[in-house]
Amino acid sequence: MGIEDFTYEEYGGEVGDIYYVLKLREWKEYSAKRISLPAPTVKVAVVAPVARSGSPPKPQTKTHTVVAGDSLWAIAKKYYNDGSQYPKIYEANKDTIDKRNKGTGNPKYTIYPGQVFNIP
Repeated sequence: MGIEDFTYEEYGGEVGDIYYVLKLREWKEYSAKRISLPAPTVKVAVVAPVARSGSPPKPQTKTHTVVAGDSLWAIAKKYYNDGSQYPKIYEANKDTIDKRNKGTGNPKYTIYPGQVFNIP
């Protein structure tokens, strides 16, 4: 807190009465603050291919269950080592993401804990 302006006045009639006006300014620190979040728990299910006679094995499908604090960027960073690849995950799971966001007014990339995404 700091004093921005200080004035005083004396009025006739009452001897010794002095009227003060103080204008105060509140100072707030606007620097960035560092916070630490707990490491998210990630569940990954890997489906092993089943070998059938005469047919090639199917490629493995990775899934990711969203936990609090996850973002598409963080998930892409985890699986591709490049967060900017998040549109791949969005496109592969667009129906799931858009269905949950419908009517909420949230941005289209908003995800929620418990959602299970396929990782292409």
